[in-house]
Amino acid sequence: KLELAREIEAKLPAQTREKIDKLVSEGTMRKHELDASCLSYLRSLTPQQQEQVFLHVEESRVFFLNSRSKSGFIYAVCDRAVNGALDVRGFGGSDPWRPYLASVATPRRSAVDLVPEAAWLGHLGEAALLEIVVDVSSDAALGGHTPEVR
Repeated sequence: KLELAREIEAKLPAQTREKIDKLVSEGTMRKHELDASCLSYLRSLTPQQQEQVFLHVEESRVFFLNSRSKSGFIYAVCDRAVNGALDVRGFGGSDPWRPYLASVATPRRSAVDLVPEAAWLGHLGEAALLEIVVDVSSDAALGGHTPEVR
């Protein structure tokens, strides 16, 4: 497991590795204290999110120092960064209405490409004329009359 964690840590961006080394050099955590799952989750984030994670870790250094698992703490911070809920005041927090508003604002492509009526009639000519017959003979109130629509 330690070799896998070292391998993943080597693949992290240089800025992220520098932030980890800074935490180690300050004595905030021990070298290779982060496990493979934490590092792989950290690696899956964008560089901006990684920057947010380490900024949050530095802002909440007291909680980080007192945490039982440094990996678990950083994993939780990564999870909150993915959801956009890192700031305790709510700035950058996830908006519960955002997915709904995005779905409403996104135009839907119709399943059928509609053609203007004049162009369709011009293309089909006489074949476009339809005859619709509605059989209402079973309804006595209509007197057995069958209307026709052309």
